[in-house]
Amino acid sequence: MAVIAQEPVIRDPMRRRVKSSNPRGYIDTTETHQVGSTTVDKRLIYKWSDIEDCPGEFRMVHKNDLHVDSSYQRQSVSGKRVAHITSQWSWLACGCLLVVQRQDGTLWVYEGQTRKRGADRRSDITVLPCLVFKLDRLAKEAQAFISANTVRGPVSMLDRFRAMLIANDPTALKIQELLEEWEIIASSANSRGTTRALEALLSCAKNNMPILQNIFGLIVSLSEVGNMPIKADLIKGLFYLESYMQREKLGTIAEGEYRERLALAGPEILEKLMRETRNWYRRGGPKVLAQACIRVLNNNKRGKSRIPDIVVE
Repeated sequence: MAVIAQEPVIRDPMRRRVKSSNPRGYIDTTETHQVGSTTVDKRLIYKWSDIEDCPGEFRMVHKNDLHVDSSYQRQSVSGKRVAHITSQWSWLACGCLLVVQRQDGTLWVYEGQTRKRGADRRSDITVLPCLVFKLDRLAKEAQAFISANTVRGPVSMLDRFRAMLIANDPTALKIQELLEEWEIIASSANSRGTTRALEALLSCAKNNMPILQNIFGLIVSLSEVGNMPIKADLIKGLFYLESYMQREKLGTIAEGEYRERLALAGPEILEKLMRETRNWYRRGGPKVLAQACIRVLNNNKRGKSRIPDIVVE
């Protein structure tokens, strides 16, 4: 059983008194811990990462001097949001745009493109408040986009994936290579030869890339037979099942009889069984999805030839 490392608990009488008087929403904002007679910086105790970048510089920048890089930014900007920002402009709501100054001196918005587009439509707005950071590589700029949007608000997985590629994220690059090998396009389109299940692919790749590579041909084949995009449940269920079978030395679903059984069932039957199994156990997750696939593999089998159930009631 994996042991999860936790931050050390250090007895601090003062901290206990403060916490007891503020039981709700208490957040420790002190920079140090008192260990005996020694004051210790929390950075050393918890081994927080060093700060690698520098603070930005505040500037009022003409809106026409601000650019948006479509190679990593969101592809679909809500027209309704832009229209609302334009018609109900508020400097309080606008705040500061986050901007990168590239080596050639040009300024590129990595957080706030919707506000910039709203300002572009108003004749009474010429300059925008910006916090400007100097970066020397596009990869760092794309990573800044990911970080800002992860902390500040939602961004689609497709847009995040594209930004991860620009940032040279190693896992995203492996996934892109795998998709290209099988001629699959990362897209929001709900059609054959595409997938939007990037979160599932990234999670599986981080867990065990060789297993994902081993079964991806089967996943593609099933999706093509069903004339449908590659879906997250199929990825997660088959990945968990293959991991289980390799761990228990039960063979592989990527070839032989097990592959034939899954192919014979087809994606529609697998999807139906996944829904039924989810409802039966009243919970979801890769383990339950894999159990649905085991029902297909165990059909008309008895005794030792059956694959043991993963989910036990």
